[in-house]
Amino acid sequence: MHMPASAVRRAAVRPAAAALVIAALILAACSGKDKSGSGALGSQSGSPTVSPTPPCCTPPGPTTSPTGTTTDTATASGPVIIDFSIKQQPSCPIVGTSDAPFHKDGVDIIVQWKTGGGVTGVGLSLDSPPDFFKQNGGNGSLGNYGPSGQMELSFQCQATNGPNTTHTYTLDTIGGGRSTQKSLKVTVPTSP
Repeated sequence: MHMPASAVRRAAVRPAAAALVIAALILAACSGKDKSGSGALGSQSGSPTVSPTPPCCTPPGPTTSPTGTTTDTATASGPVIIDFSIKQQPSCPIVGTSDAPFHKDGVDIIVQWKTGGGVTGVGLSLDSPPDFFKQNGGNGSLGNYGPSGQMELSFQCQATNGPNTTHTYTLDTIGGGRSTQKSLKVTVPTSP
């Protein structure tokens, strides 16, 4: 059976026209808004309602790793001192006299620290001005140590300076960006 050429052209145009109509509907669904702003088309003068919003219009959510856990794309904002505290409280020694023969040894101080945000080390200083670390090329007066740890230090009591002895311990971060600093001021009675 032989079809006229005009019939062949019309038959070939129908699938292409159908594909264009489908593409136009998908495009309209992705770009159209109903009155609620959800992205789906509502009924408009006899038009069909398109719902739910097609996948092409769904806003992207958090990424999921192959194991199914959500990954956080935010990065640390730089060096942070999570903890800088006294693990062991110091005390000054009690020296006996002829009137009061009681004697007691002093107790050293133990400081501990924990850092984050890319910190590779810390500078630890004793009784130094706040800008000591910067002025000394990133070195603490007591030395540089790992990003977390603890240090036992002799607590030097100064009986001639009054009834109390005060020392300030300062921790400065190294690595991970601009250095951060935290200080601990420790005061103990020099004598009972």
